[in-house]
Amino acid sequence: MSLIESLILGIPLLLCAGFSLLNGMSFFRIFRQKEEPILLHISLIFISSCSIFVFFLLAVFLPEIPPINFFLLANIFVWVIFLEIGNAYFSAFLNTTNTFERYSLPIFGGSIGMSVFTAINPDIYLLVDPVRIEVFLYLASFISVIYLLFMAYKRVNLILDNFEGEEIKLMILAQRVSRLGAITLVYTFVSVFCWLVLKGIEQLNLLTVSWNILDWLVYFNVILYLAFLLGAFIYSKKTDYGQIDLPSILNILDSPKTS
Repeated sequence: MSLIESLILGIPLLLCAGFSLLNGMSFFRIFRQKEEPILLHISLIFISSCSIFVFFLLAVFLPEIPPINFFLLANIFVWVIFLEIGNAYFSAFLNTTNTFERYSLPIFGGSIGMSVFTAINPDIYLLVDPVRIEVFLYLASFISVIYLLFMAYKRVNLILDNFEGEEIKLMILAQRVSRLGAITLVYTFVSVFCWLVLKGIEQLNLLTVSWNILDWLVYFNVILYLAFLLGAFIYSKKTDYGQIDLPSILNILDSPKTS
C-alpha cells in the first residue's frame, strides 16, 4: 500500500471510526444517566459503524490478507446497524407501530444471519440458489429501514409543537438524522449494488491507481459518512441533555397523535 492509498483510504476511514466511537461513547454515557433503552440502541448503532470502519482499515493496512475477508465481516455489522435502528424506532413508537413495521426486526435478524453465514463460508452461501435469497433478504431489509426512517421523520414532525428549548433542538436533530440517514443509505445501497453487479465481488481492489469512476463513486460513501458522523457529533455536543425530560418526550412520541 503506497502513501497515496494510505492517505486517501486510511485517514478518512480512521476519522470515521473515531467519530463513530466518540458518538457511541457519548450516547452510552447519556444512557447511563437517563436509563432509556433508546439511547443504548443509538449508542450501539455508532459502535457497530465503528466496527465497520475498523474492518475497512484492516483491509487497507493488512494487504497480505484478501480484502474480501474484512469486507464480509464488515457486512455483518451493516445489518446489525439496521437491527438497532429498528430497536431504537420501537423504543420510541412501540404502541403506535403497524404490522409491516413489526416484521422489520425478524427481517433484519435474517440479514444478520445471512451475512454471518456468508462470512464463514463465502463460497457456498446456501444450498439453494444463493443470489435470489440473499438479494431478496438484503433488499427487504433496506426497504424496511428506509421506511422506518421515513416514518420516524414524519411522526416527529407531527408533534414538534409540543416541545421547546433543548427538547425542540433534540427533535430537530432526530429529524435531520432520519432524513440524512435515509439519503445516505440510499446512495450506499445503489452505488454498492451497481458496483457488485458490474464488477463482481472478486474484483475488490484497494489500489486507487486502478480505480475507475464506479470505484470512486463507491469510495464517496466514506466521505458522506464522515460528514454525517461529524455533524451528529457536533449537534449532539450542542444539546444539553440535562435539561431534557426524555421519558416525557417518549410518551409524546408514542401517543396516538403520531400513529
